[in-house]
Amino acid sequence: MKNIWSILCNNSIRDGESKMVSIINVVDSFGAVIKKDQVGKKVFVNIPLELVSCWSSFGEKFENFIIKVELFDPQNNNLMETELNVEKDNQKNNKNIKNVTTNLSIKSFPVNGSGIYIFKISKKGSKEKSFKAVSKIPVNVKVKISE
Repeated sequence: MKNIWSILCNNSIRDGESKMVSIINVVDSFGAVIKKDQVGKKVFVNIPLELVSCWSSFGEKFENFIIKVELFDPQNNNLMETELNVEKDNQKNNKNIKNVTTNLSIKSFPVNGSGIYIFKISKKGSKEKSFKAVSKIPVNVKVKISE
């Protein structure tokens, strides 16, 4: 499976019949308020985010794969890492999968200051030994300090 696109948004909705996905409120930047004594520390900001990705087999046989998502701060420190297994189930209607859309829900975003944060998306196929980076998504975070 190859990554066709990945996007960060506040919400997405999948239509059960058509399998079409609606992307709601694309996020490329946001503001956060942190207290003065939290400056330079990792602070979790409550912001609903979804990382939505479209994958295609380009006509080849579907093979299970793993997605790894890492979040790096402006100093390139890894603040967060998670993995998502993408597996074909054994239902009749899934025999000829050509495209897959994945959604990773993020309830809070770790920040430690203003700047460009990077989501790095990597993939590892069922027969591969290591992850390969397939996409990067920048997010501009503007931190305001409160007393």
